[in-house]
Amino acid sequence: MPLALAVVVLADRLWADRIPVRRQVRGWAAAGLTVLTAVVWTGLVVQGRSGCTTSPAVIGVIACCAAAAVICAHWATRAVPVEELLPERPEKSSEEPLNQSELRATFVQLCDFVAPGPPRRSFAALLSAAAAGLLLLSTLLPWRELVDPVALGPAGAEAGLLRSQLWELPYALTWAVLVALLAVCTLACSVAGLKLVRRTAAAATGALTIAGTLHALLQLPPRLPDGVGYKPGLGAWTALVLGVLLLLLSLLPLQQLPLVAAASVVGVVGGVLVPDAMAAPYKPEVVAGSPHRLLNFNGGQLEDPLGMRVAIGTSDPLDSVAGNLDGSPGEWLLGRTGSEGSTVFAYADGVALPQVALSHGATPPALLGVADHRMLLLAGGAGDRHWALLSVPLDLVSADISLSHRDPDGRYYVTPGVEVLASGTGPALTHRNADRSIVIWGGTRTWQIPAAALRPGMKLDDYLVNPGPGAPGNPVSTGPDGTVAWQTSQTGLALHRPGSDPVQLTGVAPAGCPLSRDVASSSLTVEAFAVDVRGNLWLGGSAPTAVVTPDGVLRPLPSWVAGVDSIEARPDGSVVLGVSPGGGDQLLVVPDAAASAASYPAAGEPSARCDRRKPGGGSTSSWATP
Repeated sequence: MPLALAVVVLADRLWADRIPVRRQVRGWAAAGLTVLTAVVWTGLVVQGRSGCTTSPAVIGVIACCAAAAVICAHWATRAVPVEELLPERPEKSSEEPLNQSELRATFVQLCDFVAPGPPRRSFAALLSAAAAGLLLLSTLLPWRELVDPVALGPAGAEAGLLRSQLWELPYALTWAVLVALLAVCTLACSVAGLKLVRRTAAAATGALTIAGTLHALLQLPPRLPDGVGYKPGLGAWTALVLGVLLLLLSLLPLQQLPLVAAASVVGVVGGVLVPDAMAAPYKPEVVAGSPHRLLNFNGGQLEDPLGMRVAIGTSDPLDSVAGNLDGSPGEWLLGRTGSEGSTVFAYADGVALPQVALSHGATPPALLGVADHRMLLLAGGAGDRHWALLSVPLDLVSADISLSHRDPDGRYYVTPGVEVLASGTGPALTHRNADRSIVIWGGTRTWQIPAAALRPGMKLDDYLVNPGPGAPGNPVSTGPDGTVAWQTSQTGLALHRPGSDPVQLTGVAPAGCPLSRDVASSSLTVEAFAVDVRGNLWLGGSAPTAVVTPDGVLRPLPSWVAGVDSIEARPDGSVVLGVSPGGGDQLLVVPDAAASAASYPAAGEPSARCDRRKPGGGSTSSWATP
């Protein structure tokens, strides 16, 4: 900036004897200094160093350059005092007549002084050009700031701010391009001196900027109780002020008001209707029985309307997403933010807001749910390592749940405030049931714990379950109506409904039997299962996802879904599928699963070789020894 000031002074001196050229030099110098000042200060703000952008040295340099720009603009638009160059009483000329060469030289010299310069721009045109240029530059400023206490550190509050420019917000790209085009049009019309077109463009630009910015600010999601949330950045407030200025300049003088008013209406409609940073995410129409993505996951990564990107934190996507255990509305997400660290996000109104940072070591925890403003996690449990059921307050900034150390009393070291509800030795896996119970299994034991019992002082031995052969150490799923399904072996699955005998569902049919209406007559490798609120048993794995309704009929999901790693039946009647379709995890939800399962078309009849509903004919020879 000091170099630019020196260049301006040098250029002004070089053309000191040519007033028209000197005026143009000063005009371009005013514009250049204004742009340079705005760019330098914008660069400091974008870096996020608020102390640097408001330091006395920076403010002093910016004030000097702004003063220089104002002075240059003043002398560029100042009228030339021609009267002083041509006095009423000319001096006595020489008695000798001038020859033709001297007359021509004198005439040319006078032309340099009296030649008409460029037409003077009106004050409104100059302000419109400046406001349009600054509006274009304001798109480079941070428009949104995420206040994130999770990232707070020794650097202070600035370390907890995540700034985003307008061009970095994917949902605001269309609106940003429109604002930039109208600002460039207003700037060009102001420089060219097209008064009516300039006023119309200024009105449309100002109205669009005001309406779009206010529309975005009004839709900002509310902050969490601990202060986490989004707030408008400097760019949004700057654009709002410049939009008001452009709208006022378009109204003065009060001429051609109908055309200016029409342009303003078009700008307002555009600012409200054109997609902006706060546009609602796309929600596909849900056909009965057809799943759609939950939380807008794409390739294992969530992207919310504000541009927040969160990668799921566990190998099983269903271990990273949970709701409130008491059944109240709410969604919580465990996102991976480091090789040995994750962050719990509160997902509300389509926006993911960071809540608590977790340090968990190499093994990420499973998020079980939230109750009483505390989140329940299953930490550890990989291989033969220790695991613990933890209750972590949501008002903590960070928590260490790595279970890597113990105190002299043998208790696990965790961050103060974190409660260890239960512990054991791995392996340990978990899932949630439709009756709001939590199942933990691994090794030789299986525990099923009601959500209301997840409190300090609980004893695991009180919740051991063994519904039938093979259940200890294997997963179990129960429904509110008493239906119980459990894994009897690596390929076997059994089902027990109230008032009937247990039935072996899988691991019975010969290999190679296709899906049929009788699940026992189908060759199924079940990798995930869940019982929903109406007693329907959902089966997933390498085969197409299917459901066994209470009448015992196997019904494939109308929409072909294979490669299901995990299934969760929720208390609201929906079923969530964790899928890994060749490259990235997805979460698919069937919102009307429990209600629409009975309407799914049944699979075909089993072949004679596969039919397990009646004994096969013929005899076979066998022998036995005592």
